[in-house]
Amino acid sequence: MMLPDMRNSPSCTCAVPGSEPAPKCNRYKGTLDVFYKVVRQVGIYLPCYDSFRNLMENFTIGNAPMLTPYVPLVAGSAARSLACISCYPIELARTQA
Repeated sequence: MMLPDMRNSPSCTCAVPGSEPAPKCNRYKGTLDVFYKVVRQVGIYLPCYDSFRNLMENFTIGNAPMLTPYVPLVAGSAARSLACISCYPIELARTQA
């Protein structure tokens, strides 16, 4: 077989082709686990987004007014990146254990 059969777990990345069957891996353990992860990421994202947006708007209004419409896009990208970077090591350690 050229490709592993991933029909049973399309989002599971635990299986290595050619190895023994992987243990059942779930991304979420339940409703409370989903709620906890969402709150944690949103709790990092929203304050960072507001701070980045305010700083960038103040800077662009004075120095480059033509870039002001792009401030929410850049602030959102930076805030989401920061939220993912800060939560990823914890999730990786949790899944490896």
